Amino acid sequence: LAPVSTSRPAIPDRQTFQRSLSEYNDQIAVFTNEPGKLKALREQKAPLRAKREELKRKADARKPEIAELRRQLDSKVNLIAVISVAVLFSWKVGGEGEIGNYDSGSEFFKFV
Repeated sequence: LAPVSTSRPAIPDRQTFQRSLSEYNDQIAVFTNEPGKLKALREQKAPLRAKREELKRKADARKPEIAELRRQLDSKVNLIAVISVAVLFSWKVGGEGEIGNYDSGSEFFKFV
């Protein structure tokens, strides 16, 4: 294993940092041809973030309602399945005037 160095990187000189930041911003201004474009873009993000947070709060508030609706839907789907099976197994093979007129010897109805 390599020895772990406890030395930390040196803190940059404030004037050097300010100068390099200014040069970088000048490059951006030349590239976009609009001074302050980066700042304007950052400011435009604030209302969008606020709207996103508002929508998240509304969605979170509706989660219990959505869960209840899902539970009710699942309950109804299960009830429909139970009724369908009950109807299928209680369906009588009949002649004229009955629910269905089908061949009771067919492969589909052998389990009935």
